[in-house]
Amino acid sequence: MAKDKQKKNKDAGPEKVDSKPLSPKLRPLSLSLVPRAKPKPQRSRSLSLPAPTRVIVHLMRHAEAQKKTEIFGPRPRDPGLSDAGKAQCSTFVTDFKDHSSHVTHILCSPMKRAINTAIAAFPDVVGKTLTVYAMPELQSLDRGPGGVGAGFSKLSKKYRAKEGEVPRVDVTTYGRKGWNDKDGVWSPSEANWRVDFVKGFLRGLLAATANKIIEVVIITHRSFLNKLLKHAKTGFMVVNTCALFQDGELRSIGDSELKRLREGQPLSAEAGDDGPKEENG
Repeated sequence: MAKDKQKKNKDAGPEKVDSKPLSPKLRPLSLSLVPRAKPKPQRSRSLSLPAPTRVIVHLMRHAEAQKKTEIFGPRPRDPGLSDAGKAQCSTFVTDFKDHSSHVTHILCSPMKRAINTAIAAFPDVVGKTLTVYAMPELQSLDRGPGGVGAGFSKLSKKYRAKEGEVPRVDVTTYGRKGWNDKDGVWSPSEANWRVDFVKGFLRGLLAATANKIIEVVIITHRSFLNKLLKHAKTGFMVVNTCALFQDGELRSIGDSELKRLREGQPLSAEAGDDGPKEENG
């Protein structure tokens, strides 16, 4: 009887193993930067930063776009910056000049107004020492024409760098076809996974960099900015300076906390601004 059972099992063939494709929600941007598995939530709500590495994040909304200034006529698809928006970028260059040299990474939405903001706001570093990386997870939650960007094949042709040059904008490293469909995983109602993804990316930068202070600029849209940060200030080009805390959350910090982090000093447990949201813009 045992032999019959053994023969039956042998004839049955190899055991089937269910395999499912990786969900786009868990798509790693870079295996060297982003953890393969989502870290387990920590029970402790400690606000102390992991030592010795630090992650500082400057979250901001893009400059004013053309669609915000047009009263009549159809809304343009993926508009660029208005004249006022270009002026806002010029003012920002002066206001942020003491901080630009500290920036190590620039990420932005792949939408035209966000890319143009990144280029115009950081002229001293973009295309020289830093490349702006367009990340589809940072796109607007707007379903209208103004919230739908161009495909990555079109964007990659526009921002292709010449041989030997530092690219101003990289849209291919983190780009994905279909990112601008506004359906499925890219639907505005599915935005929560994108928030987790961005925070996971920042944790990946932390894990990949030893004993260095990382300072990241993220240029996105008001709708997504409110998802990323509690009580975010959402005016055009208004900077929300934050720190990535041990629990994986972003919390606002002031000038004194920023100075301490840049000097390699730990933050106090009270750090983190939960002030009122700015309604401008």
